[in-house]
Amino acid sequence: MSQATANHQWYPAARQSAPADRIGHKSPRWRHSQGVTLLEVMVALGIVAIVLVAVYRLQMQSIAMEGIVQFHTRAPLLAQQLVVEIELQAPDFPAADSGDFGEDYPGYTWSLETTDVETFTDASGQALLKQIDLKIELNRDEDFFTLRTYRLVNIDS
Repeated sequence: MSQATANHQWYPAARQSAPADRIGHKSPRWRHSQGVTLLEVMVALGIVAIVLVAVYRLQMQSIAMEGIVQFHTRAPLLAQQLVVEIELQAPDFPAADSGDFGEDYPGYTWSLETTDVETFTDASGQALLKQIDLKIELNRDEDFFTLRTYRLVNIDS
């Protein structure tokens, strides 16, 4: 019995005190972690997919915003051009009109309405001020810009 006890005590002691026997050998933990596991690959691919989707969405939003900004930059300039053309027709402002901007600006259309401002009339009751409402649309109300302006009517001409 003393011999069995000695063997039992010797085995763990020998196992703990034998670092010289393991020099150059890797522990069992290192043997299994030299490669990449399937779980690590799946996590990495998930992270890459999330990042790529975010970058793709950002790019699509940038393209959409560029179109909106282009319209809202161009529409006021086109509206100003139309108002000048209407002023050249004074005092015969059209009551209502619509059209497009030709081949230079495909998809852009405009419509306008002019009304007399009743509070500004001369002694004979003729309106001295016109209200001009102008609406510029892109691709049939995909996006629109409205402008309201007032113009004095030159009665002498």
